[in-house]
Amino acid sequence: MKPVIGAVLPLARMGEAHELLENRRSYALHGKVAIDVAGDTVMLPQRIS
Repeated sequence: MKPVIGAVLPLARMGEAHELLENRRSYALHGKVAIDVAGDTVMLPQRIS
């Protein structure tokens, strides 16, 4: 099995990741939100207007 990663955020932006999960219907988010604890990777889904 391979997980579907919908967004990746650095640990410093944990609050934004939590908000993304709470408002997943406002974004084109499909899959999990991953936290990059060792780097600064940012991969966000597009926001639905």
